[in-house]
Amino acid sequence: MLIYKIPEIISNFWESTNTLEKIEVLVPPLLITLGIYALEFATPADYQKFIAGFTNTLLTISSLLIAFEVASITILMTSPSKNIEFAKKTPTKRKTVKGYGISYYQLILIRNFYTTIVLMFLIFVGLLFNLIINIMPQEYQKIILGFEIFLLTHAMVVLGLVLSHMYYLLWKDKLSKEDILSNDKAD
Repeated sequence: MLIYKIPEIISNFWESTNTLEKIEVLVPPLLITLGIYALEFATPADYQKFIAGFTNTLLTISSLLIAFEVASITILMTSPSKNIEFAKKTPTKRKTVKGYGISYYQLILIRNFYTTIVLMFLIFVGLLFNLIINIMPQEYQKIILGFEIFLLTHAMVVLGLVLSHMYYLLWKDKLSKEDILSNDKAD
């Protein structure tokens, strides 16, 4: 069932990230969110209209990023690249929640799938928020907007990790074990 698979993907993402990566994907989005939240957007005259417009923009950005993620996954799964074949055979020091070792290729896929799930959740929150914005107190609106900003910036940072992996995987003429190990630092 889908309800069991999504938590497993999320758990595998967090299990397969080292401490530095956890800091990289959590601290910058948190600082950005707190910085924006502290500004309180100077509380525009029509705050609900502002929030609705901002949420619609977040929905558009999230949809575009999901399309990019799906394209990235498609490239990984269909490309006949020697580097991808090498990555499939190259183990990392990372593990899944169940303790299974993962290859460099699987690590990239886990991160792609995780980012897609975060963006899908962001779209769900944004759509739900648009439906209930008119009956919600302004304080709660600010909290949900902050949550949306955090999710979007978090997804973008994880996407940055994916892009760095994709660079080594697809851009370089020949992927070496050193390229993989330089991205595979254990805690």
